[in-house]
Amino acid sequence: MATQILSPIDNAEIKSQIIQRKSSGTARFDIAKGRFISLELDLDEAVHHFQGPDSLMKYKMKFTEKLLPTQAEVANRADNQTKRE
Repeated sequence: MATQILSPIDNAEIKSQIIQRKSSGTARFDIAKGRFISLELDLDEAVHHFQGPDSLMKYKMKFTEKLLPTQAEVANRADNQTKRE
């Protein structure tokens, strides 16, 4: 998934505000169970001249979220692994 700005933006001050709201990354879902599995967002952008000719704003964001297994799922995996050995 990625945010797309459809209108051209020539104003660096407005662009500096917009990049703080943008996102780009991957979302994964378990369709069969109807739930979210993970989300990874990563954005690295810069805006020059947003507060005058010598200004630079660098925006770097990384966000990761992952569904952890329940205690029952962990116990089942441990039981299955013990049975194989």
